[in-house]
Amino acid sequence: MKITRKQLRLLITEQIATVTSAAIDQAVLQKLDAEGGAAGADPLVQAVKDLAADEDIELPEELQSDADIEERLLDVPGVAKHEDGDYVNTAGLSEISSKTLKSIIEKL
Repeated sequence: MKITRKQLRLLITEQIATVTSAAIDQAVLQKLDAEGGAAGADPLVQAVKDLAADEDIELPEELQSDADIEERLLDVPGVAKHEDGDYVNTAGLSEISSKTLKSIIEKL
């Protein structure tokens, strides 16, 4: 399949004009940091939407609704959804084994 220069330029322009996955991840993590490590869906969805505030750039096709963006939040590395519905940045948290926890309690 041959592609003309005009078609190639159009493809490149379309690719540049779409918010990248890395930019979405960064915006979500920055918003969580600004909120103290946890936030509800609304401010995180707005942070993602703000990436496409300029008319020359848009969100990917799969992120056109708030529900789609909320699903994408769980794909951000280090982000988990708390049972209360908040999204939490777990990147700085470490898991503690029950054995370690018992030894800490015994020392108290």
